[in-house]
Amino acid sequence: MLYKLPSRKDYTRFYFMGMLHMVFWSILAVGAYKELERTAEMTPEEEAETTDKPVFNVKVESPVARQLIAGAIGSVGVLFLVAGHIHCGRHVLSIKVVNQGKNLAIENCKVFGRKVVVAPAENVQTLKRAFTGVGPNGAEVDVPQSMPWYQALWTAVRRQDVPLVVKGKRSPYKVVRTGDFIPTAQAFDALLYSETKKW
Repeated sequence: MLYKLPSRKDYTRFYFMGMLHMVFWSILAVGAYKELERTAEMTPEEEAETTDKPVFNVKVESPVARQLIAGAIGSVGVLFLVAGHIHCGRHVLSIKVVNQGKNLAIENCKVFGRKVVVAPAENVQTLKRAFTGVGPNGAEVDVPQSMPWYQALWTAVRRQDVPLVVKGKRSPYKVVRTGDFIPTAQAFDALLYSETKKW
């Protein structure tokens, strides 16, 4: 074992929030479709007499167009869930040394469809040092106390992850600094860090 994130709990929240968004936007889509249908079926006389004014001022006569509008609203929730799934897929849960040190097995934080990528050790590198000398594991972010809170927040977010590049993968993985580097962050850097990109 070279690295392990103590808990995947924070990443399960992305799925929970994504499902909440799906429910919310689905309810909104159904309500929008019914309102569009009601508006389209109202006669001019009914519009003049009713006190319950329609939400939409434009009539959408075509049922297909109403379905497309409702579908577009409902798809927003799906986008939130997909975005959360992709985000979890880019973060590293663990890195194990396998095949007598020749390969590294990188496991992501996905809750569903969790995937382990096995790559030769020479095809994996980090783009910044994990070791900072700060915190219990020596890899946390040092944020000056005198810095304004908004700058401190931005600095912490910007320095939080260590990009981990695997040859052949388009996007880098992200190693969270608060995880456990085994045995140390210095050993992690000695194996994976390179000042220049290898490929």
